[in-house]
Amino acid sequence: MKYSIIIIFSLLFVIINASSQIVFTDVEPDLTITEFGQGYSIDFDNNDKIDTHLTLLTGGDIVWTMLLIPDENEDANYVVNQGGNDGGAKVLSIGDEISPASDFFIIGDGWGDLLYGYWVDDGEYGYWTDTQTDKYLGFKFDIDGSYHYGWVHLSTIVHATDDMEFTIHSYAYNSVPNEAILAGDQGQGVIVILPSQNETAVEFDAVVSVNFSYDISEVDLSNIEIKDDANISVTGVSAVLEADNRTFTISHDNFVANMTYTVTVPENSVQDDELNGNEEIVWNFTTMTPVAPSVITYLPIQDATNVKLDAIVSITFNEDITEMDFNGIAIKDAENITVTGVSAVLETDNRTITILHDELAEDVVYTVTIPENSVQNIYLLGNLETIWSFRLPT
Repeated sequence: MKYSIIIIFSLLFVIINASSQIVFTDVEPDLTITEFGQGYSIDFDNNDKIDTHLTLLTGGDIVWTMLLIPDENEDANYVVNQGGNDGGAKVLSIGDEISPASDFFIIGDGWGDLLYGYWVDDGEYGYWTDTQTDKYLGFKFDIDGSYHYGWVHLSTIVHATDDMEFTIHSYAYNSVPNEAILAGDQGQGVIVILPSQNETAVEFDAVVSVNFSYDISEVDLSNIEIKDDANISVTGVSAVLEADNRTFTISHDNFVANMTYTVTVPENSVQDDELNGNEEIVWNFTTMTPVAPSVITYLPIQDATNVKLDAIVSITFNEDITEMDFNGIAIKDAENITVTGVSAVLETDNRTITILHDELAEDVVYTVTIPENSVQNIYLLGNLETIWSFRLPT
């Protein structure tokens, strides 16, 4: 059976690590598929023979699916599965082992294996529901009569039963036949870098670290660098090997907003138990662009009626705030007369402002005003002016 799909391609960067024989492919930039009838083709060993297609397929108005399909029905390629014939592709996390002991399901027989699907008559199936961020698929595929094990790093979102998307980040396989691989292992045993490659909206004080799948010891961590997109080194950079003997963490002074940073770990910074040093590790990420704190809860709610005379008046923001100037906070009636006894207090949750006031009058519409820059967030950005109204009953 052949499938009619549009295959989207992206620039690929392939890295082969001679010591571990992990072949890693970075999809740069990350590629997101949002349209039904489109997909992404994965060729683990870059031999011009597609190992599997990840696609969005629909059958008119009765079925919508996100699934893996074979390139040819006779291909002996498998995915780590949950639930057998009635299940679907398993959601793996970083560090999960993919090996001969894993539960596999063949991607073939004219159908494939499901990540998520919805049938009008039967409901939804599959395990990649809601939002799955930075998860993995595990694979077994054939090269010259021998099986190899690999992973695909992806994120998926099911917005609705007929609206879904997936993003391919990278993939890798172990070029040694019948040898296991850990989900996320990019070679050299590196399975976690933080922040992740090409991650965006990174906090200014984000943890920067490298985690290996085996024990390491320090050789020389003093030459590790973090540079911004003007090639200026970040100050305060120093690295320390953690107690687990698998992770080193890189301390740094705070990053700045909306900046792309590149981390470089020189070769032979660390070594394994056999004194093999790491190859150079380089990755980048981009910091967040801070925004002003925004309101998520009003009490009484906007346009509320039947509000009590001694009602609690408060406002809650989406993040921690500090007081700048509460003097302009006011409650006024429809005649623009200011309510007496108004004073504002920042509660211990550091997100809620409670506005104390004298007793209100019946059958009156009151308007609360929180001026701009009454509070600020950790990025020193003040709030926008906020106004809402409510009515007391007769």
